[in-house]
Amino acid sequence: MLLCFAFAKYIIHIDLQTQRKFADKERGDMKRKTKPIIIIIILIIIAGLTYLYFQGKLPYQNPTPSELDKVTYVRAKDGDTIVVNKNGEEKTVRLIGIDTPESVHPDESKNTKEGEEASNHTKDILQGTTTLYLEYDSEKEDKYGRTLAYVWLNEDTSNKENMLNYRLLKEGYATPMQVKSSPNNKYRFY
Repeated sequence: MLLCFAFAKYIIHIDLQTQRKFADKERGDMKRKTKPIIIIIILIIIAGLTYLYFQGKLPYQNPTPSELDKVTYVRAKDGDTIVVNKNGEEKTVRLIGIDTPESVHPDESKNTKEGEEASNHTKDILQGTTTLYLEYDSEKEDKYGRTLAYVWLNEDTSNKENMLNYRLLKEGYATPMQVKSSPNNKYRFY
């Protein structure tokens, strides 16, 4: 009986050693198989980010001063539309990505007190300003012929507080707006 017990113990010991060796071999095989897959996934991610970078689709890439269009401020039409002078020609500029309530709509019933406040706030921000900097996105004009732009108050684009569009949104005078058919979504307003 003692001999049977010793033999059974010996068989179990050998079986456990065999299982361990087999498990170690499988783990090694798995490591060897997953390493190339992980490398391929990393390369695909890097390629995708590189593509998005060159397409200008990564969020908030500061434009350089050479990418900005320097214009002269003329007046604010309402909260989200201003008039600028570029090379002697007046252009109406619609701020991308935001919407303010109406204040100068031909249908008087659509004009609101909040729209008047937004318009006055835009005028207050721009009071005393002569030079503005326009940053364009994918589409430069809307269906009404207005120039579409992010309007910078100065050339320091590292501080989003210098962007008129962002300030109006942050200060509560505008709401975020995305036109479904428009590819203009560089900032998506944080």
